[in-house]
Amino acid sequence: MTDFRLNTIAPGVIDHSEWTKENGHNNALRINGLGAPRAFFTPILRETGVPNVSYGEDYALGLIFSRQYKIGRIYDVLYLCRRWEGNSDAALSIEQTNANNHYKDSLRTRELGIRKKYTEELKNRNEIKRFIDSQLACWPLAHHNHEALQTVQTKELSINGYTFVVQCNAQRAVSTTAKVD
Repeated sequence: MTDFRLNTIAPGVIDHSEWTKENGHNNALRINGLGAPRAFFTPILRETGVPNVSYGEDYALGLIFSRQYKIGRIYDVLYLCRRWEGNSDAALSIEQTNANNHYKDSLRTRELGIRKKYTEELKNRNEIKRFIDSQLACWPLAHHNHEALQTVQTKELSINGYTFVVQCNAQRAVSTTAKVD
């Protein structure tokens, strides 16, 4: 880090050593910023949108992205970070520092809520899968029919500008045929 005249100022090299594989995908929740420079994958950025704020939008995006994607760091010094009066984090009053920290705390709180909900949804999906697996294990006909789904054939048809997908499931056809004898 340097001053406007490129003289090194404290803390010098900011290595972001907190970014380790061992700290896992929730690492962004443990820190107060992602460091600079930041680069985001454009298609995901466009899908997500950028928060309409003048401070911490990069951190908000990092939290959102790290929810589903691995984010990481380049540890080599790539550039000089020049600090000057008016930087968003240079010589801030205690009130402004507190306001900034409060904002980032609110981002983390919101993100934790979203991740807890996501974890519950995953847990429910796992419970559903365990239930289905237990049913297939003790119900031979259901197991047979489930396996037979692998033989289902599908075909796409276009009629008058509408697209339909039809399927042929020989097992299902047998079970739905009317008995006439």
